[in-house]
Amino acid sequence: MSLTQSRLICCLLLAMLTAPSAYGKNESTFAVGLGFFTGELSTSLAPKYSPHFQYESTNLSSKSFNMAHKFQFALLVGGTNLAGSGASYSGLAASYELGFRLNFGQKDIIPYLEAAPALGFFGLVTSGGPSTESSNQASVKYGYAVTTGFDRYTGGGRGSGGWGISAGYFYFLPSPSVFEFSAGKTSARGVRIDFRFHMGGS
Repeated sequence: MSLTQSRLICCLLLAMLTAPSAYGKNESTFAVGLGFFTGELSTSLAPKYSPHFQYESTNLSSKSFNMAHKFQFALLVGGTNLAGSGASYSGLAASYELGFRLNFGQKDIIPYLEAAPALGFFGLVTSGGPSTESSNQASVKYGYAVTTGFDRYTGGGRGSGGWGISAGYFYFLPSPSVFEFSAGKTSARGVRIDFRFHMGGS
């Protein structure tokens, strides 16, 4: 692991862990969706199916700009040729994003654009790979996500309860060796579609 990579990981962790605590009103959101991974099988994670569940807490101190803490859990099903090793795999992924959201409206229907640094944990169970490698492998990756969508509110704006739809692009970079799968370096990138349910503010 190079000094530059170590510093980048430390800075990203520090930024996320020391983000200002939510103040004022907050909105809780639950989402379900599907992820569609892209990239070469030998260099990227590319499971065939990846349903996910997400919990999000959004600070509503501003009507134009929000900061959102997003926690996502996903299944990874039907992957093949992990890092070019020939191993098939399935597993779980968990990620955290610190989203910075720009709203293009304030009432009823609110389109938005969001960018977020991200940290992800990927745990896999493999089969059919080299006999010298463990069938249980894990990796911690850092990256980013860019999301756009709209939210529909029933009571006049964020914090009043409603629903929404979003589409986003995510990209987790290959990790330094100490955080990477033993099979080899991989990235994880693709698009995801979410159906969102807002529980109102508190």
